[in-house]
Amino acid sequence: MGRRRQVRDITDAFTKECFLTFVVPSLYLKTAIGDIRIFPRFCNRFMVHMKAIFLPHGAVWKLLRDNELLCPQKRVPMRPSVVLSWLFAIALICLDCAEGATFGQVVHNGIAYDFCAVKPATDDIRLFWKSPSSTTYSTIQALKDSLNRREIELLFATNAGIFQVAEGEYRPLGLHIEEGCEIVQLNTEDGQGNFYWKPNGVFALSGKRPLIVRTDLWLPDAQVQFASQSGPMLLFDSEFHPGFKRTSFSKYIRNGVGVRNSGEAVFAISTQPVTLWAFAAAFREALKCTDALYLDGAISTVYAPQLDRTASSGHFAGFWAVVDSTTSR
Repeated sequence: MGRRRQVRDITDAFTKECFLTFVVPSLYLKTAIGDIRIFPRFCNRFMVHMKAIFLPHGAVWKLLRDNELLCPQKRVPMRPSVVLSWLFAIALICLDCAEGATFGQVVHNGIAYDFCAVKPATDDIRLFWKSPSSTTYSTIQALKDSLNRREIELLFATNAGIFQVAEGEYRPLGLHIEEGCEIVQLNTEDGQGNFYWKPNGVFALSGKRPLIVRTDLWLPDAQVQFASQSGPMLLFDSEFHPGFKRTSFSKYIRNGVGVRNSGEAVFAISTQPVTLWAFAAAFREALKCTDALYLDGAISTVYAPQLDRTASSGHFAGFWAVVDSTTSR
């Protein structure tokens, strides 16, 4: 009886932790890099797993339904098969958690930054400029509508970088690679504006690995599936762009992308106008990125329902997006 009671106690503890961790719609985590607000996108999946696995066990489902598992003094005997099913469900939940993109917010020096951290090894990250009919998307809403028609769910999107308007068309100002095909060549010219503020760089996905490479160090690679060029570099090898000044008065809403040593890519946007120096500092110190690239400012936008960002207006040439092509409609 003592051993059986131990199993029940452990199971109750597991369940309580699962409820507190996964069912709550948003979590606030105190970490070494500051307060992070996490919006798990797997809450609905949690309940699906619970119903599918626990429903056959009437006593267990009754506990879940009545919230009695949050009251340790109420016990119901459980068969070993129930415990195994329980642990299997937890494993499935953890798998969902590991594979999904992370959406959240960090605060650095009093400024909040919304971010989306993704793992190209497991998440479906793509770059979009033109539709299958060769029409430019231009807006996130047009991209979303096109994906919906193909039964692909748009989870996240942000403008891919600085662009130009040529002959009435929104065109990337620099390198643009989609599905391994180079559509716009690398731009190594000198000029005015942020794009040409050297060193500028390229954000790319090569063999499911995110890379940020300085333009002067970029080499063609057959493994690169997606890539876009922008500028200036915010960070390279954890060092700030040499031209940034902490005392700058130039402040705009800014978005960018960084990479971590863990193999994650982090897209971020400031919630209020900031300098380039402050933006680079947020990527290095709050988002823990070693390299980061500026995408654009002032007109930048993000589509991320998990962050309550659903605006899809504004015209751009290219979007970095996270999609789910497994969604059934």
